[in-house]
Amino acid sequence: SRMLVEQDQKLMETNRNLELELMRLRGTELRLRVNNLNLHKRIAELESLLSISNVPVEETEFVESDLNAFVKNVLSDMKEEVHSAAISVEELPSLCISPRLLRPVLKNLISNALLRQQTSVTPIIRIHSEISPRLTQNKEQENYCNIFVEDHYNGFAQNISKESNGEV
Repeated sequence: SRMLVEQDQKLMETNRNLELELMRLRGTELRLRVNNLNLHKRIAELESLLSISNVPVEETEFVESDLNAFVKNVLSDMKEEVHSAAISVEELPSLCISPRLLRPVLKNLISNALLRQQTSVTPIIRIHSEISPRLTQNKEQENYCNIFVEDHYNGFAQNISKESNGEV
């Protein structure tokens, strides 16, 4: 009888260990599914960027667009990725843009800003613009709009940044 009780206790302990291992494996499986889904999203984004990089500018349609509404629409498309981020969008101008070209670029910049964040810190992203004059090839002055997607990531050394952008 005592031997049966000991065997029963060992069996119960083995059962508990197996249940804990099963729970751990289910958690791992769930994390792998989420990572797989995120990987597929990133692949689709990169394929989109690659596809537009091969499109001649002459073949793209440029339309007057309210950038505030455009960015809001892009963020809406990314609601699952940005739900835990603090994103501020400052007043943006209306510009003649190619939505086909700008959408994947913005999504990629926002995704990159989110990827660099520490998991314990709420991601903070600031989207803003700056109008600045530049000289054209004909030495005429034109206004250009720079659109910035900034995060609070520390980044990397300035000399590495210049090298990665082809500057030295």
